[in-house]
Amino acid sequence: MLLAFIFIGVVYAQEDDKACKYKPLFGFNFGLNQSAIYNSNAVDELQIKNAPGFRLGVFAEFPISKRWAVSPKTELSFNYSNVIINDVRYRVDPVNLDFMLHLKHKFKWNNDRVQPFMNFGPNLRTPLNSNFEGTYLDTKVSLAADFGFGVQIDLKHFYFSPELRFSGGLTDIRKNPSGNMLRGSNAVLMLNFSGK
Repeated sequence: MLLAFIFIGVVYAQEDDKACKYKPLFGFNFGLNQSAIYNSNAVDELQIKNAPGFRLGVFAEFPISKRWAVSPKTELSFNYSNVIINDVRYRVDPVNLDFMLHLKHKFKWNNDRVQPFMNFGPNLRTPLNSNFEGTYLDTKVSLAADFGFGVQIDLKHFYFSPELRFSGGLTDIRKNPSGNMLRGSNAVLMLNFSGK
């Protein structure tokens, strides 16, 4: 009977350790983004004026192993890029909502408190133009591919993770495309904060 109690205690401790090791993380982020709208023949068809903006969001991280995790994210992005068509200036996606599903890989590192990582995955970009004044390019939901690098720093009560990410547009962002494809890409510097 004593051996049975010892065995149950050992199994319970191992389960607690495993649950702690692969505990999901939840957090918020904010940062800067630089639009990189691209058209293969921009000079002939339209003029593009890329500009910096900012964004904020929430995310989660669900570990699937010691080094891999699935990280869904939602970010609200404020953009100031323009296109000029026939001498008329149009704002492009002044506000959009990005839905991302990233696969995160943590690299092997000697320092336990600093963990470099990379992430990649799809990004569904949804424009929110209807509540703002001005002239806008008529855009639609578009798809992009994200790829980023960062460092997760273990602080006393939370994790701080600066991240540099590029989102490359894969589909045309215009509702009524004409001519060459207009892709909505951007570069992002994010500061992520998550609980332990």
